[in-house]
Amino acid sequence: MNFLAVEKNASNNTIAAYRNDLSQFLGFVAEQAPGRAIEAIKHELIVGYVEHLRNGAHYKDATVARKVAAVKSFYGFLAAEGMVDGDPTEQLKSPQVGKTLPGALCARSR
Repeated sequence: MNFLAVEKNASNNTIAAYRNDLSQFLGFVAEQAPGRAIEAIKHELIVGYVEHLRNGAHYKDATVARKVAAVKSFYGFLAAEGMVDGDPTEQLKSPQVGKTLPGALCARSR
């Protein structure tokens, strides 16, 4: 969180969302693989987390994409800091989020 605040100059809302997303991920890991160290988490467990978000928790694709981005960013940070040997999120695919026109533009086209 300090890295986001100091190095990335992230807003308080961004940091809060990131903290929430990582807490949810770590809660899932604690439930599925109790006692597993963060550096021992494998790609398959993370894929299971993404499936849980999509199917079990029924989040929309945009929310799943944000949560996946938080986990990927976290592991990227850990890898850059030498805290993990590899990045288990390297091949992780995020849901594609469709783009929509703003409501004001949609109303004018009618």
